[in-house]
Amino acid sequence: MNKSRRKKGDTGKRYSVAERKKILAFAAKRGRGGITAACRTFGVSYIALRRWMKYGPEGLPRGRGTARTGLDGRKLRRVKTALLNLKSLKRQLVQLQKTLKQLTK
Repeated sequence: MNKSRRKKGDTGKRYSVAERKKILAFAAKRGRGGITAACRTFGVSYIALRRWMKYGPEGLPRGRGTARTGLDGRKLRRVKTALLNLKSLKRQLVQLQKTLKQLTK
């Protein structure tokens, strides 16, 4: 049995700006529950629909996001944690320097 494997870039459907506007109008017209109805009717993911609602049907502005910084969420958390550890060590160093100064008097 030969199973076809999906390539990484072959997933997901692309929507034109006109299609996005149509889907957003459908969701807005429905009011409460419109997002869920639009997801079911048009096959759009909830995350994509919320992103269109946040940034408009044109999508995320160019130059924003992980492509610019090269950091995904996990790497960004590691950097933040390292920075917090560094600040903590700096506070400890200042405290030790004060203690040393008092001892040398």
